[in-house]
Amino acid sequence: MLALVLEQRVSDDGAKELSYDLRELPVPSLEEERSSQVEVASQHQQEEAGQAVIKVYASAIHPSDLLNSRGGFPYTTFQQTGTSKVGHQASYRVLGRDLSGVVQSVSRGASSSAQTWINKQVLCTSGHDLSFSQHGTSAQYVVLPLSALVEKPSSLSWSQAALLGVPLQTASLMIQRAQIQAYEEGQQQQKLDMLVLGCSGNVGRMLVELLRGTGHNIITAARGTGAMLNLASATGTDEGLPSWTEQLKELTGSKGADIIFDCTGNLEVQSASLCVLAKFGKFIFIAAPKGGAPGSTVLGIDMMRMYRLGQSLLGVNSLLYDVAQANAQLNHSLALIDHTKPLLAQEEIEKVPLRLAKQTYDLLNGKQGRAGKKYCIVFDEAREGH
Repeated sequence: MLALVLEQRVSDDGAKELSYDLRELPVPSLEEERSSQVEVASQHQQEEAGQAVIKVYASAIHPSDLLNSRGGFPYTTFQQTGTSKVGHQASYRVLGRDLSGVVQSVSRGASSSAQTWINKQVLCTSGHDLSFSQHGTSAQYVVLPLSALVEKPSSLSWSQAALLGVPLQTASLMIQRAQIQAYEEGQQQQKLDMLVLGCSGNVGRMLVELLRGTGHNIITAARGTGAMLNLASATGTDEGLPSWTEQLKELTGSKGADIIFDCTGNLEVQSASLCVLAKFGKFIFIAAPKGGAPGSTVLGIDMMRMYRLGQSLLGVNSLLYDVAQANAQLNHSLALIDHTKPLLAQEEIEKVPLRLAKQTYDLLNGKQGRAGKKYCIVFDEAREGH
């Protein structure tokens, strides 16, 4: 089978070099428990009941996939492959965190209920396993634990389903950390003002959709004119803050936002938003700050103000969960959104055949991708409409 792999080569002096490219790998088979052909799953996985072989129809290309391809995750491990032609020790890991596809087979010894997964359309997200400590989804076939399978909504195409995983799971985790209780008219509870920074991005869009069901006020913010607040607005307050912060105060009766969900990772936006966080407010973020000094992940915080107002700063990291836990969260979130109105329209998706996966990674790593497009590797374009 063909797969997009991240290869690590270690020279005699210990220097490590990373590169990614397409590679032919053996097709995994759970029917041969000790077959030498089964290299996509570990030896432990091969012998363990409760595994499934998935024929992949689509695999998302997320920002975290690109970061992984550049060596941005220190906990990515590599499967040893021997010595390369130039004498370096070589090892690899299949890239890709999210997929949609069809269950081809389940391992021997699996229960009768597990057999019902065969031929079902599924999607799956990575947790801290796929593409990090186990081979990822950018391959024609992949081995997954049955506990990680999520049935694909029939209304979604393969690419739409594949692009859901990481963003939807992350959005769900942000809401969990916020500990939001749904608002009901007539109940003695406060209707919260919730600000979503970066509402037009992958996670932001999922977050807005999930928050709609809470009954609280949602204030959207992004760069440009498509949101309630324009994060690209110039400085416009006496305190030297961007003008969107003044607009936020007007929308919240001067108190500020009760909960701020930051999906931007932008240092300037984060700093400004903390100045308009309400008493007992929660600031929930999913990325270390970007936009300050090169390499800096330091966000300046007025600790006295935060202490006096009883505020909280909460980080959310989807990679703290294994593949089974991540997909349990994904499955729960899928039940909360309206699948009759896909969050991603087909025209927003740039579908890439597997043979062009490396060139597409090169393009996106060079920040040359098409604006507003979500990229997805498709393995069988003839099936894409189903």
